[in-house]
Amino acid sequence: MEQGERFTITVRGKPEADLVPHRSESSQGVAAAIASLQASARIRGVSDADVASFVGEGRL
Repeated sequence: MEQGERFTITVRGKPEADLVPHRSESSQGVAAAIASLQASARIRGVSDADVASFVGEGRL
């Protein structure tokens, strides 16, 4: 699995689960998510710091 391999776990030949390499979130992805949230009518006008705080608290 070190080289990004994928594995499928089967039960009696039927696929039940996939093991895939973890992909860490990039800072660009996080910034895009914050921008998307800020664009929504629900939280328009909220600062980046407040959104980050909400996410950290599990509020979003």
